[in-house]
Amino acid sequence: MNLALIFRISGVLLILNGISMFFTPGMAVGMYGWEESGSLLVMTRALGLSFLGTGVLALMLPMLSMPTVEQYCTHAIAKC
Repeated sequence: MNLALIFRISGVLLILNGISMFFTPGMAVGMYGWEESGSLLVMTRALGLSFLGTGVLALMLPMLSMPTVEQYCTHAIAKC
């Protein structure tokens, strides 16, 4: 198991939780046993949106960082 796979699994879980919290905030609030109110539903939707954004970033992180890591390694090896 490598780091890229861990980021992908984390991204998928974050996106699933984010979809659940953003589109059905009443269900998410009920899961935690909290009393449903208007402000709590808005906060749950905002948390779901942040989960979605973090999940997308976690999915993209291995693709964005790999060329940089490879360039750094080849540059560091060339200096030795």
